Amino acid sequence: MSRRVSVPVTIKCRIGADDLDKYEDLVNFIAAAHQGGTNKFIIHARKCILNGLTTKQNREIPPLRYEVVHRLVKDFPDLQFILNGGINTFEEAQSHMQPTGYIYSSSLSYDATQTNTIIQSETLPPVHGVMIGRAAYNNPLLFCYADSTFFGDKDPCLTRRQILQKYLHYCEWAQSLEGPQRVVKGRQQGVTTALLLNPMRNVINGIHNVTKFRMALNDLYVERVKKGCANPPPREIIEGAMECLLEEDLDKPLGRSSRADGLY
Repeated sequence: MSRRVSVPVTIKCRIGADDLDKYEDLVNFIAAAHQGGTNKFIIHARKCILNGLTTKQNREIPPLRYEVVHRLVKDFPDLQFILNGGINTFEEAQSHMQPTGYIYSSSLSYDATQTNTIIQSETLPPVHGVMIGRAAYNNPLLFCYADSTFFGDKDPCLTRRQILQKYLHYCEWAQSLEGPQRVVKGRQQGVTTALLLNPMRNVINGIHNVTKFRMALNDLYVERVKKGCANPPPREIIEGAMECLLEEDLDKPLGRSSRADGLY
């Protein structure tokens, strides 16, 4: 693939699958992929159990083994490794990227009763980055503080109203002829309003009348559909639901803009 495209080829994978879960198996895979031209890997720090667990269960049941990804950084110093899986806060993300390294502690029993244990600690190199997935969907406004937290820069400090307006412009593009299209039962279909409304349910977390806003999104959408509009304009629905929110909540800047805000 890397020989046929002009952009870098990256790989996202888990640390193992079913019985192929030994560290040596992962090392062999990374080495083979690197030989094929891949230099950047996004690693979900869980194994995947294909036989017996659902997709949702595979996101929760297999234990997280962050040390495996950090050990790859040590064993492949010329490659880049991005850690994924179970990271919900910026503090957790930063703990894996500290220049001083990631401290991995494990316990080792040394008698048959397993009552006596030794705690072993090992300092492993930091990963090159962290991928945040579900937390970004559940709490997208977390990223209002990303620039100041990771780069020491001023945050954009947009208000919720500005964020919602930017999203409405995106919705209008997504549903235009220039937006993404897919073929459903032989017909071209654009992005539905129902799909575009889903992210809105979490954008206004942390302010007054969140429940009213979510209920209004649903009620306004259902009302328009019942009146014969199968795909009502997102702007009409979202701006209608925004009437439930307080002006001061909508117009408060988010993020850190100066040293006084604890930025630097």
